[in-house]
Amino acid sequence: MGQDDQAATRIPVASPISMSRFGVYGPYHRTGTTQDNETIRKQAQTDEIWGKPNRGSDFPSVDAWIGELDPDDYGIEFWTDVEPDRGQPPYRARWRGPREGVRVEDGWAKMRVRITKARYQP
Repeated sequence: MGQDDQAATRIPVASPISMSRFGVYGPYHRTGTTQDNETIRKQAQTDEIWGKPNRGSDFPSVDAWIGELDPDDYGIEFWTDVEPDRGQPPYRARWRGPREGVRVEDGWAKMRVRITKARYQP
């Protein structure tokens, strides 16, 4: 990931107050079939997101899109204090575990986040 890509995933925060409130890295969002209403509700209640290994991988990861949740999409938007893995495709962020800030339990990568938007399916 080049320096310009790094800047895209780390957005400066205006003050220490907002940094502690939202996190250092973000915004990111998750949408699609993995984000049904029950999953969105659990994530919003726990401020934690989970991920399984991607196809062809043995390493669990939390994956997300870089940027804000589109107004027409359902899912979550979040910030985190955990830096995403380097070398990911454009517009994608991934946090593989286990490592600091990403724990692995029962085959799931789990990461604490600050959910700033939760939009449910109608």
